[in-house]
Amino acid sequence: MRHNAIIIGADHHNTLGVVRSLGSKGINSDVIIIPYRNKIRKVKSKYINSIKSFPDDRQIISELLGMESCVKQVLLATCDIASSLLDTNYDLLKDKFVLFNSKGHLTDLMSKETMCHLAMEVGLNIPEYTIWSKGTDMPKNIEFPVITKAISSIDGNKSDTAVCQSDEELRNFLKNPDLCPHIQIEKFIQKEFEFQFIGVSLDGGETIVIPGHSHIVRPNGVQNTYYFQYKENDKSFLTTLKLTKDFIRKSGYSGLFSVEFLRDKDGKDYFLEMNFRNDGNAICVTDAGYNLPYIWYLYATGGNYKTEIANSKFRSVVFCPEFFYFKDYVYGEISFMTWLKDTIRANSYTDYWKGDNHLYWIRLLYFIMSQMRIKIQVIRGKVKAPKSGIG
Repeated sequence: MRHNAIIIGADHHNTLGVVRSLGSKGINSDVIIIPYRNKIRKVKSKYINSIKSFPDDRQIISELLGMESCVKQVLLATCDIASSLLDTNYDLLKDKFVLFNSKGHLTDLMSKETMCHLAMEVGLNIPEYTIWSKGTDMPKNIEFPVITKAISSIDGNKSDTAVCQSDEELRNFLKNPDLCPHIQIEKFIQKEFEFQFIGVSLDGGETIVIPGHSHIVRPNGVQNTYYFQYKENDKSFLTTLKLTKDFIRKSGYSGLFSVEFLRDKDGKDYFLEMNFRNDGNAICVTDAGYNLPYIWYLYATGGNYKTEIANSKFRSVVFCPEFFYFKDYVYGEISFMTWLKDTIRANSYTDYWKGDNHLYWIRLLYFIMSQMRIKIQVIRGKVKAPKSGIG
């Protein structure tokens, strides 16, 4: 009997990437969009059987439990809210589905403070940090510059991220009433480059596949949705790679993941965080020859995932998040010629996929025209780039 693939995530290129990765292997997916969307704009593909969205998380669990099947179905999460929701209901779902999980502990693991403690236990380096909570005084004796982050990606978002150069700048930032209730204030490391290990963990870390790393050299912004090479890991990554696998095993996590690092000017690697779900950049790994969602599907359905891993052949790719990258031009981080040259040079994209581009060119043209209006305002000095960077 055919096992269904059910993808739960945001109306975002992350979800679309998993749909396409599975679709390229002949597996069409049922998609549930979270949080609720009345109109789904981004996730459109010929590889989708059905797509739904529910106003209440409880309805998602009810929908899953109501599915009738003689075999376990395969669940894949593409956003933090989905990963947390599924793992919180692990005991209800485990008999009917194979899902990303840490057996009920995943929401706690998503706390950056918990991650940092776990990272230190296995020997990974972390930047110095302190935690600030709303309603309390600003911590003293902070060494600037610092970068701020929501303590949990479930409670916060990218607007909680900013680089502050002084006491006054940090104090003004923390006055924002819309900030996450708990903010991690972390020493800002002068980096040589940033990188991600994107992979899949099977059976609580018994088997961990990390084919390579995203090599991100970004001049200004602090987000990692950016143009980069996806490369094999050379010997300078071996120690960090080993400790990363120790970290994943210690967490007990099974599923798709990414782990974010930066390397400083002296060649020292610093752990930043782990994402316990498919990463938004992960389509580059499929394009590089390792189809991680399909490996998870084979593992979940009793297929020969070991042969799939053994037969996968790595090739370096150049990744471009074409819509986000155009914003980098709009706000002055890169020139138009750099955007154009890099976009043409790339062979892996967030939105473009050969043979599956529903209204892609119309959407891209409309997006460019709308962003050029913003570019004019930037040139006139009426609009500035977001403080946290673009991606």
